[in-house]
Amino acid sequence: MVNIHKKFLAVYKAWWQEELEYRVASFTWIINGLIGTLFIMVLWLTTAKNSQGFPMTVSQIVTYFLLSVPVSRLTQVWSWNNMEEKVRDGEFTNFLLKPFSYLTFDLAENFARQSMRLLTLVPVIPLVYLFFRNDVQLTGSFFVWLLFVLAIILGLVVRFWYENVLGISTFWLIDVYGVSGLFGTLSGIFSGSSIPLAVMPPFLLTVAKLLPFRFFTSFP
Repeated sequence: MVNIHKKFLAVYKAWWQEELEYRVASFTWIINGLIGTLFIMVLWLTTAKNSQGFPMTVSQIVTYFLLSVPVSRLTQVWSWNNMEEKVRDGEFTNFLLKPFSYLTFDLAENFARQSMRLLTLVPVIPLVYLFFRNDVQLTGSFFVWLLFVLAIILGLVVRFWYENVLGISTFWLIDVYGVSGLFGTLSGIFSGSSIPLAVMPPFLLTVAKLLPFRFFTSFP
C-alpha cells in the first residue's frame, strides 16, 4: 500500500509540473465554464420570474448554479479521453510493463488536472459570491455538509469508473469521438449542470434517475 502511495505521488507531481506550464489555459477554461454557467443561470432566473408555479425560487436557482461550479470541477475526470489517446498512439501497451496499475496512473493524472483548475477557481468564486450574495442561501447542519462532501467523493468515484469502463470501447472502435460526444450530451442534460432535475417533467426525471449522470452534479 505504501509503495502504491509513493507511485501515485510521483505521477501526481509529474503531471502537476506539466499543468503548471498550462496554468493560463486552465484559468481560461475555468472562466469560460463559469461564464457559461452564469449565462444558463440567468436564463433560468428569467424563466422563473415569468412563470407561475415554477418549482424553484430565485435563491434556490442562484445557490444551485453557484454550487454546481465547484461540484462539477470536483467530480470532473478526463479518463475516457486519456485512454483513447493512449490506445490510439500505442502508448497504452507501455503500462503492461510498468510496475503499477494504469488506473493508479490515470487517477493521479486526473487529480493533478483537478488541482490546477480548483486553484484557478479559488480567487474567482468569492468575487462571484459577493455579486450574488443577497440571493445565496447556504443552510444546513454539520451532518448535512458532511453528506455533501461524501456525495462529491462518491460522485467522483462513479464518474471515474464510468469513464474508464466506456474508455475500453477504444480497443474496438477506430474513432470514439462520436460516442463520447453522445454521452457528453446526455451527461450535460441529465447531470443537472444545465437543467436542474427539479424542473424536469416527470418522464425525463424518471429517465434521469435511471442514469448515472445525476451523481456528477445534481445529487451532491
